[in-house]
Amino acid sequence: MYQVIEKISTYTPLGIRFWDPILDNQIRDALTVTARPEFSPRPVITAYRTRSGVYAFNGLPNMRDIEHGSSRADSVSSPPTSHSFVIEVRDEGRRYVNVGFKVDLPLSYKGLFLSNLPSSPPSGPPKGFNLYSAATRTPPALATAVRGELFDNAADKQAAHALVRVTTEDGFSWFGLADEQGRFVVVMPYPTLIDGIGGSPTANNRKLLYEQTWNLAIEVLFEPTHLQELPGSRMKDYKSILNQSQAQIWPISPEEGGLPIANQHVQLEFGKEVILKTAGLSKLLVSPAASPP
Repeated sequence: MYQVIEKISTYTPLGIRFWDPILDNQIRDALTVTARPEFSPRPVITAYRTRSGVYAFNGLPNMRDIEHGSSRADSVSSPPTSHSFVIEVRDEGRRYVNVGFKVDLPLSYKGLFLSNLPSSPPSGPPKGFNLYSAATRTPPALATAVRGELFDNAADKQAAHALVRVTTEDGFSWFGLADEQGRFVVVMPYPTLIDGIGGSPTANNRKLLYEQTWNLAIEVLFEPTHLQELPGSRMKDYKSILNQSQAQIWPISPEEGGLPIANQHVQLEFGKEVILKTAGLSKLLVSPAASPP
């Protein structure tokens, strides 16, 4: 018969639950998540995946006392020294845009990363760390997409790392991130169907499903001077990407006498994706925030 002489418990200083806002579901597989000290290329620690699908770290530099319980992150009398780490997230399945961000450890709260954010009724606190669709992603069933290639009209190059927001008639917003080539996709469920579809036919209010259309409002947030590179990485800091200011959109190019607008309104048809582009071009021209037309 065996006897337990000693139990050793370890504390994970960082655990992240990744979330797909389109499927409203946890991302459990095909992610490679690494951490390293902010100003050092080594060591690079790869997260392991727990049974619940959370990506967690152990063995991070300067975190030994935290991991083994000799220093409490939530201690009021003697808070532990904070250390900054660079986190990089890569999707081996090419479903999501790769991202990187900084985090100070130990966290000032217990639980998963971002679990301290206040609730926002009726949705409540965030379910996890959102990852947005890569341009290579095929929309899942019962979803559609708004696609395009963004081009910086002022700098005459691709509008890399722009953030695209699509707002539907029912007030929901969906987001997409442009990659290094300015390519983006906003994957979204179809907005609410109008009356007369899917129910009992009426005399005057009956449309075929494939005749259904919706109005969408498009915004591009693009401020390249605001973007920050992560130390020792080619990635831009995810936080700086999400905090860009609104850019101007060119439905008609300036060479053709067009004027920039803040919001572009387009129509979505059931069964068809929306391709955004400036008239006569294969890409959508944008002017960064605070730049002259």
